Amino acid sequence: TGSGKTLTSFKLSQILENQEDITKVIFLVDRKDLDAQTLSEFNKFQPDSVDMTNSTRKLIEQLGDTTKRLLITTIQKMNHAIKNPRYSEHMERYRDERVIFIVDECHRSQFGEMHKEIKKHFKQAQYFGFTGTPIFEENAGYGLATGNLFGKQVHTYMIKDGINDKNILGFKVDYIKTFSMNINVADDDVEAIDTKEVIESDARVDSIVNKIIQIHPIKTHNREYNAIFATSGIPMAMKYYNAFKSKQHDLVVTTIFTYTPNEDSEEGDELSRDL
Repeated sequence: TGSGKTLTSFKLSQILENQEDITKVIFLVDRKDLDAQTLSEFNKFQPDSVDMTNSTRKLIEQLGDTTKRLLITTIQKMNHAIKNPRYSEHMERYRDERVIFIVDECHRSQFGEMHKEIKKHFKQAQYFGFTGTPIFEENAGYGLATGNLFGKQVHTYMIKDGINDKNILGFKVDYIKTFSMNINVADDDVEAIDTKEVIESDARVDSIVNKIIQIHPIKTHNREYNAIFATSGIPMAMKYYNAFKSKQHDLVVTTIFTYTPNEDSEEGDELSRDL
């Protein structure tokens, strides 16, 4: 947050489009990330660079225009263009050309079949990914980390840098101990400690929920603000939700989560319309 990822990545796209040995620079975003504000900003960078119709024809027109070396499209449209037999002639010309993909918010949509199809088609393509939340090997939910797809990090801009540069507001972190370990137990007295069982235990969840209910008015300045509580996954989110619901309080509690990867569920409909 505050590092200017989207602006930087778009500027990189403009610089690369002027390289003679590059056939096309494609700024790739996820359809779900192209809200009205983002769409407006992109078209300010380059007029009519983004078309949000439900057809891939606009993309094919842009790919066929040799005077346009930079285009912005969604991963969904690019995937449709590759898979649709109607556009095979237009897409074949880029199969062995040097194409650069600049991927904004590259932690999304890049771990499913669409990314595989694009990478399979563009054999000489090079990818640059920008993200504020890279997926590391220790929390790779789909078996792949961001580095597996995009290689080593070229540059990092940490949240502390954003605070120091006054791009974002600072914040305070409080650490609260939720359980204690018996330091008098010798190593040979314990075969293994089930950390997951301890962390997800009913007693610990109950204790945390009680603490949140107690400190919520203080932390939110008498509820002038809302609060977000992050969990390790959907099962734990539901467990905490049920724990909140089982207690007496006047907090409004709801859950927000993504059930599946950010793929395109309308692929079949769009393909049939184009055909």
